[in-house]
Amino acid sequence: MPPYIEGINMARSPAVLAGYLDATLYDGWMGNAVDPTGRKDSTKGLQKAIDDAWEYGLITYLPAGTYLISDTLKRINYMH
Repeated sequence: MPPYIEGINMARSPAVLAGYLDATLYDGWMGNAVDPTGRKDSTKGLQKAIDDAWEYGLITYLPAGTYLISDTLKRINYMH
């Protein structure tokens, strides 16, 4: 379970237990937004949600909305 999700007491939410990581839970992570209204840049918060979902075997869920993105969102799978 991603430590941030545990820290905000959402590890037992029905969506997380079903394997979905709602990206909007990262609104406020390290002062970054995940804003479905498109008013605030959501790039860093969304990237963190994508990274945590990948690392912990969850599916990133992005609720309907308009998100302001100022850079490329990516998930790079480094092969060792």
